[in-house]
Amino acid sequence: MDTIAAFLSESWDDIKSPTTSEFTSKIHQLKDLVGNFEQVIDVDRSGVTKLRKSIKAMLNSGNVHIENEKIFAESLENYSLIYQTDFPEISEAFIKFAVVSKELSALMKHLVSNLRTTVMAPLESFMKADSKESHVDCKKSFDKAHKDLETKFHKVGKERLRMAESAGLHRKTVTGQEVAEDTDKERKLLQLQSCEYLLKVNESRSRKGVDLLNHLVEYYQSQTSFFTDGMKTIQHFQTYVNGMIPRLKDLKATQDTERKQLVELRESLRSSLATYKEDNQSMLSKVAPMLPLIQSKEVGSEFVGYLLKKSEGKIRKFWQRRKCSIKDGVMYISHSDETKPPVRLNLLTCQAKVITDDPGKKCFDLLSSSNNRTYHFQADDEKDMIKWISVLNNAKEEQLLLAFKDNKGSQGNENLRELQKQLISEIRKLPGNNFAVTVVLLVNILIS
Repeated sequence: MDTIAAFLSESWDDIKSPTTSEFTSKIHQLKDLVGNFEQVIDVDRSGVTKLRKSIKAMLNSGNVHIENEKIFAESLENYSLIYQTDFPEISEAFIKFAVVSKELSALMKHLVSNLRTTVMAPLESFMKADSKESHVDCKKSFDKAHKDLETKFHKVGKERLRMAESAGLHRKTVTGQEVAEDTDKERKLLQLQSCEYLLKVNESRSRKGVDLLNHLVEYYQSQTSFFTDGMKTIQHFQTYVNGMIPRLKDLKATQDTERKQLVELRESLRSSLATYKEDNQSMLSKVAPMLPLIQSKEVGSEFVGYLLKKSEGKIRKFWQRRKCSIKDGVMYISHSDETKPPVRLNLLTCQAKVITDDPGKKCFDLLSSSNNRTYHFQADDEKDMIKWISVLNNAKEEQLLLAFKDNKGSQGNENLRELQKQLISEIRKLPGNNFAVTVVLLVNILIS
């Protein structure tokens, strides 16, 4: 009984003539047949799961495509408004493409809907009906009936052999025909459970085979309609596209001409402004750049702490920790050997500048015009940097106010005279002797 047809034939022979039937002797073949079906069912179940997963992915990607095409069409319609006044032909073209996109999107939506109803829904129904639990229960019933028949056959067979031995007959085996009457119930139960199991297999194979193929035929017909209607839409739009191509070439030529004329005008203006630009750069190089003032009165005008100062080595530059102090409008920078006299910077001739491109936002420069040198500092963090710059600006402002109030030989007046010398030196370098002399006089008057 290696096929369903053989099982049917043997079962009918056993029902009609149990004493001549060979059904009992072939039940091991029936068990092998069921075992083969079990392997096929496991493979089928795995294949159906993968098929469902792929269809689900197709549905998701189809819905995403439909949504994106809808957004694409709406964007084209909105974009057409830009050219509605100046270039109505371009505006009309964008609207045409939006209409075509909407029509193709509607066809795609119908195709995705058919995939869901004609393939996905039936497949999920197949999987639900062919659940593993119901199949396992049916297989258990078959295994129990098969075991009961084997047990009854061996039990009755042993009794017959014992009876034969008592009668003086020596026999080693008993045939199924001899015990047919005693195992009639068990045989019929096995045949019934076999029928139940094979019916499940038949229904499952029918749903996953012929029925599924019928649904795929329906989906194929939907695809045929999708491509046919899509080609009709494209062909209808093709006439408009063919007429638009030469017109686009004309518009492109017009825009290229305008671009060429604009480039010529731009180059002419650049040439004429080149001399002005050189003069402006020459004047700007004489003027110190205006930097945003960082100043907080709360931190005061005196401070002592440590900063990292970048060395000025010729081979390589590196940061060194230095003690720095600000007092009476002067900044003192200690050397690595603190027994040496510190560097003294008059803040009236200095300007603090934040390093804007510093990723850590904690570096700043101190430009000293009297020493003609720039000092590079690094604070602990951005908050500490702001504090140092604020103290520097406060000390500078305090010394300016003190210098203008005090005309005697005080420390503030000494700092002011140093500033005066620096200003006169810079002004004398400016072109125009009369202008330089006038400015020097004005500065002297203001300071004194």
